[in-house]
Amino acid sequence: MSEKVESDWGEGYASTITILNTGNTVLQDWALELSMNNTIENIWNASVENYDSSNYIISNLGYNQDIQPGESVSFGYIANRKSNTDNMSYELLCIPETAISGKSIQDFLLEEGVSKAEMDECIKYAREESSKEISTRGAAGAIKSAVKKVVKYLVKHVDVIPSKTVRKAFKKYGNKIISALDTVETWTWYGIARALTAVGIPDSVADAIADFIVTWIL
Repeated sequence: MSEKVESDWGEGYASTITILNTGNTVLQDWALELSMNNTIENIWNASVENYDSSNYIISNLGYNQDIQPGESVSFGYIANRKSNTDNMSYELLCIPETAISGKSIQDFLLEEGVSKAEMDECIKYAREESSKEISTRGAAGAIKSAVKKVVKYLVKHVDVIPSKTVRKAFKKYGNKIISALDTVETWTWYGIARALTAVGIPDSVADAIADFIVTWIL
């Protein structure tokens, strides 16, 4: 990944970021977390979402979602400076199929070295922080409200999630996950996974998120 400042006028600048696929497999449905002190005012060849004061999720536009081995994708943006120090960092939010396809959440957590106790503590903390807002309007309504409150908390405070794979999924698809929970018909693994794929989350990622929700949140 590389960045080139195309023009700089002191109070702001225009820049191009290029993502080069140096691997042997396709980078599917790429997204990027961009952390910096500045404010993005305009963007092209990508979409942008600001999820807190200094972090942005940059996503593909569909037509440029996959990057073949040896090829690259570029997007540009204009930002206003809020300070003299940029303090910029990037994280590519691509979840390789090989990391999760056909695996249970316990499988890839084991590969990451994340213990059940760490995940238990994460969800316990999220439950406690979000429980004040939980509604109890009937059994189904209570389940949906409780799950959605915990998920919303995790999307907003994604860095409390110890699993790198789950953390990337929540950063990349956070708003889609929340929207999907409004459409769940049956609170089973299948019902949740189906709702997640219906909002555009890839099958393998939807399966992993459903596994996570069923195992730790329900």
